[in-house]
Amino acid sequence: MDQSKREEPEKSLCTRIAACFTQHRSEAARPAAVCGRPRIGLFAQGGILRDGAWQVYRLDQPITDAVFEAGGFPLGHQHLRSIAGTDDFQLDLAALHAAVQRDREDDLQPFCVVANAGTTNTGAIDPLAAIADFCEREGLWFHVDGSYGAFGRLDPRIASRYRGMERADSLTLDPHKWLSVPYECGCALVRNREQLVATFAVPPPDYLRETLGDVRFTDYSMQLSRGFHALKLWIAFMSAGRSGLVALVSLHNALARHLAELIDDTPELERMAPVELSTVCFRAVPPRLRSDDAALDAFNKAVMREVQLEGEAFLSGATLRGFFVLRACVLHPMTTEEDIVALVGAVQRAVGRLRGVSTCIRRTDTRQSAIESDIRRRKQ
Repeated sequence: MDQSKREEPEKSLCTRIAACFTQHRSEAARPAAVCGRPRIGLFAQGGILRDGAWQVYRLDQPITDAVFEAGGFPLGHQHLRSIAGTDDFQLDLAALHAAVQRDREDDLQPFCVVANAGTTNTGAIDPLAAIADFCEREGLWFHVDGSYGAFGRLDPRIASRYRGMERADSLTLDPHKWLSVPYECGCALVRNREQLVATFAVPPPDYLRETLGDVRFTDYSMQLSRGFHALKLWIAFMSAGRSGLVALVSLHNALARHLAELIDDTPELERMAPVELSTVCFRAVPPRLRSDDAALDAFNKAVMREVQLEGEAFLSGATLRGFFVLRACVLHPMTTEEDIVALVGAVQRAVGRLRGVSTCIRRTDTRQSAIESDIRRRKQ
């Protein structure tokens, strides 16, 4: 096939897509979500929600485009459907299909599916192509939350996992996460530029009517005055180049896999989720606490705080299927294998220091306060 013909659809798509830079992902999701309203008639004339029947579907993890939960897309919590995840923490297509069918039988109106191109908690990538097929078949808006994980597409080793992301109606990104762009820098990509303009455009005042030019960025979101967020991303692109960003993302994913291997080889550490991107979830499991889930949760919260207070490494936490886990996310451009080894060492030292107070963990009324008090005492 002639090369120029193969490139035509991609060029045509690029001329239709609109990009809107914002402060962060939650704000970026607002234009990405609201711009679909002319297509599906979500709002009555005048911008008032027509009724309370509309439903948005997303994975049952707490960090999934918070704008849907925070009212930026004015539906409210009662309009959100949390869909169970698979064993690999991906959106379960069978559960999604059942929820949509059930809502339609109850005279509710399914509107949008939020898929993940790498969840914040675990880095899990939803089956994007299958979800795109489902949304097309069911007439639903297909939104992809790529705030953290979408840039994983640059890693050739896992690029195929992102097949279907290019079919999204809207995509949100946070370049200030993986690309080390100075905070704050969010971005919304909307497939149909006309829909975005039709949603947000208002006639400019007289004194600006002849000065705004053909492209009016004020037509792309509710924000009129704005900082030059795109400049920060442009500088990152120019300084690293595509090859530099590919190398950076690939290195971070490789370091996460190395960390997973170290955890798997450490007897008192247990990995809690598959590793697809640069995030690794695990927990410490001392033998005498293994059968006590509440005690393990309290112990690992103490391990997290102990590691943070020591200052050698940093861990955050997450809750997966009701269990508290330690979460390591490799995003710093200067991270090395030595840093990964040092992280495991920091966790082991924290576990060792906390063994003396682990008996307090079994006391459900005072376990966490006892651990925290002990940490503070030893830091004085």
